[in-house]
Amino acid sequence: MNKELEEFILSVIKEFTPIMFLERNSINVKYDKEVNYLECGLHYPYLDTSIIYNNKVVKSFLKNELKDLRYQIVHELCHIITDPLYTKATYRYLGKNELEDEREHLTDLISKIVLNINHYATTNNK
Repeated sequence: MNKELEEFILSVIKEFTPIMFLERNSINVKYDKEVNYLECGLHYPYLDTSIIYNNKVVKSFLKNELKDLRYQIVHELCHIITDPLYTKATYRYLGKNELEDEREHLTDLISKIVLNINHYATTNNK
């Protein structure tokens, strides 16, 4: 719907994809007037994801509220990391081992992201 906005969203996705270890995911952007501001359309366990926006996001973009919008985009990207645990936690029949495996996977991923942020910060400050 809004090419400039979609380019901005894609630029934020491109910036944070390597930091958050999301390279294996295919992330696209699309418009849907029915979503609540921004949403992450994740189809776990598949690696295709959509960041979906509505008219409120277009208005924020046109008002140049980019800092808030940037935060919201990163928030939606975080759903790619956290939703597998949420998905498994809401299964009707779930063994303790399945939940524990997903918990450890999420914890390990978060630790790698934190280390990656530190690496980017120290590399870019030199």
